[in-house]
Amino acid sequence: MKRRTILVTGAGGFIGRRMVVAFDSDRVIACGRSPESHTNLGQYSVWETLDITKKEDLDTLFQKYRPDVVIHCAGIAHQKITAVPTADYFHVNSRATQQLAEHAIHANPKVHFIFLSSICVYGETHGHKRVHETDACHPSSDYADSKLDAEKRLIDLHGQGRLKKLDLLRLAPVYDRHWRLNIEKRVYAPKKLFFLRYGSGEQRLSMLALQNLVAFVCFRVTTAGTGDFCERFNVCDARPYSFNDIIAVFQRSTVQPNRFCLGVPLCLVKGGVTLAGHLLKTRSRWLISCYDKLAGDLVFDNRKMLNTGFVPEESLESIFGAEAFLDKR
Repeated sequence: MKRRTILVTGAGGFIGRRMVVAFDSDRVIACGRSPESHTNLGQYSVWETLDITKKEDLDTLFQKYRPDVVIHCAGIAHQKITAVPTADYFHVNSRATQQLAEHAIHANPKVHFIFLSSICVYGETHGHKRVHETDACHPSSDYADSKLDAEKRLIDLHGQGRLKKLDLLRLAPVYDRHWRLNIEKRVYAPKKLFFLRYGSGEQRLSMLALQNLVAFVCFRVTTAGTGDFCERFNVCDARPYSFNDIIAVFQRSTVQPNRFCLGVPLCLVKGGVTLAGHLLKTRSRWLISCYDKLAGDLVFDNRKMLNTGFVPEESLESIFGAEAFLDKR
């Protein structure tokens, strides 16, 4: 079997490092902004320093390699409010993504381009329904806007007949045993002094174990086929978790401090958000989205992913080694 050439951007990051080692029998071009990286490279892999916003870097890279697959992990991650200018999000996450895809197409017209997007493109206004890939998007942050804009640019390239094989992966909040921020901020007080249970704690959240993400990307690279396609997938663990589930798992886990749990009425949270919105009018959209993330369900329909035949093997329970009962709803 011919060894594939797979290019991974953002290879020095949380997701990119794990993606590189997943393809140890292929030729992996691991790309990152730093000239040195602690990423483990397989025997057929090489490291290339790359700034995806610089055309000259892309020219050099794609003249040297003609990848069969591009897994685009690089970009500006979701930052705290006002930490990143809006223009920077769009420059890196959107326009640079289009530029990367155009270079990949020029180097190999049959390239399979896999873009790591985010479920935050949907926004937080879908109530208690499971959000499907065809549902309308209402992004509530600059980060989410830039991810959705990148998707649209890639879809345009596919519609033009240029980018023939495209996967848009909308990732639920990603976690693993050593990277828990996406979960902790929903159930812990500052400095992890105690757990916070907002309302009943039965609000449900789709999440994504890093191991499941890497396994699904490997699955798509292997099984996507030779024909043209443009697919969107909600990528999540097999089932969502309630906030009570998360607290129960953390209380039984050996990697988290076990704290007492303080209940917080949602009316207090809403009052605080409303007041902050009056004081910070330009950020009211973002503040409201923060309340929505705590007050309601954020559950994403992963049946399209499951219908490919892929089975997510890991869960919150297995990753944290906690023998806690998780709601099977």
